[in-house]
Amino acid sequence: MTPTPTPAPRPWHPAGTALAAAALLLALAAAAQDNPPASEPAAPPAVAQAPDGATQGAATATEPAVTPAEAQALAAAAERAKADPAGAAADLRAALNPASSAALPFTAAAYALQAGRNDEAIDDLEEALRRLPTFHRARLNLAKMLLRRNQHALAAGHLRELLRQPGQDPAELWRLLAFALLADGHPAAAEAACCQALVWNPDDAEILEVLARSLVDQGRPEDAGPLARQQLRRQPDDRRWWQVAIHAALAADDRREATVLLESCRRLGHADAALLATLADLYLDQGLDQAAAETYAAIDPAALDPERLLRATEALLARQQPDAARKLLNTLDATAAALTPAQTAVARRLAGHAALLSGDPEALPILDEALRLDPLDGKALALVAEAMGAMGRRQQSTSQQVLDGQSLLETAEMKRGHDPASAAEFLRRAATREGFELRALAALTQLAIDQHRYHEALQHLQKILTLTSEPAWRFFHDQVLEACRQVPLTPAAP
Repeated sequence: MTPTPTPAPRPWHPAGTALAAAALLLALAAAAQDNPPASEPAAPPAVAQAPDGATQGAATATEPAVTPAEAQALAAAAERAKADPAGAAADLRAALNPASSAALPFTAAAYALQAGRNDEAIDDLEEALRRLPTFHRARLNLAKMLLRRNQHALAAGHLRELLRQPGQDPAELWRLLAFALLADGHPAAAEAACCQALVWNPDDAEILEVLARSLVDQGRPEDAGPLARQQLRRQPDDRRWWQVAIHAALAADDRREATVLLESCRRLGHADAALLATLADLYLDQGLDQAAAETYAAIDPAALDPERLLRATEALLARQQPDAARKLLNTLDATAAALTPAQTAVARRLAGHAALLSGDPEALPILDEALRLDPLDGKALALVAEAMGAMGRRQQSTSQQVLDGQSLLETAEMKRGHDPASAAEFLRRAATREGFELRALAALTQLAIDQHRYHEALQHLQKILTLTSEPAWRFFHDQVLEACRQVPLTPAAP
């Protein structure tokens, strides 16, 4: 029997990644004020006039100084950046020498980011820090860039370094560090960082979300659930808190609570395709087959993973629910063009199985099509034999011989997994019973193929061809014959 699909927790950190990207853009876009901009020409650091008439940069321990020549280079780059930010960044790099100010690569990073050259922007920020390791803005922007690139461990290192230095915004740094630590697989440390950030912003919903997720990751869903439900009472229209509460319930293996939350989320109109699919999985897992089928059918087919639908369909068929399975197959038909050849073959086999369970005479043609798509699909082969056996049973009256043949097949199936030699013996006996020849030979063929005994399988298929003229068997025979040509002869089983 195909196992029932198990709901999987949703991915962890979409909000954290979005926040890091937004924070980076906000930081670099402030260039018109105190940062070299990502969207506007960069202004050089403030320039002061020295008493002797020389011009020099106004430097601090955390901000670079610029010489008059560097100020001119920055002004020229700002002018060029209006039309060509990548060229402006290249000009600033070309102007670098061992004594150059960190302001040049820092400004080049802003222009590189504006031009969409993120790798170059990171290199420029690293160069700025090599020239001035205490350059706070460069280190913070580099940490945000690394978060954006999912290089969470490196980003966390820079954020820790900033926290060691005075004059920083602790709320922002602890917040970013919490995201980085959780994404890097350190939920306990992420929890500690969240607590620090919440001291400064106790109602920050995104930090509270990271805190809840870190608790679940530590195996403490009983702590995360109440936090998520508290936020739901405050923000019932915020989908992320539904996601966190559902994830906490699943992590606690409380499927009833997860189902109630998902159904409530659906009725309020906040469930996206992923949440609806999880609800359908839960219904299926709890034996609510019709509810599962209806929920799957309500999801936009383009948003569903075909493999998920195929597994769910197989589970329904294993539970003898052909009508519910057909609803899922109809959903698959709507995205037939997007299926791979292998998925198409499985879908046709499942359609044939549903028809067979319903007593539909079209079962055999559908299964023949499935075998043409995948000639070595053992499940389809077994279903073809079952379909032919069903046809034979309808054409003859029940007798002791029929019951004897059926019992032999059932005994062989029970022994197949742990004693294939004994199973083969029962199948050979079943092949001598009228009305069961084809099913027994088909099972013997599959048993031989499972053991890579292709020459033996070919002998069984030759006998099958004397019993039926179905094209699928001829096609399957030819495929096995080709396999025999590629492997050495193996002695037949005794």
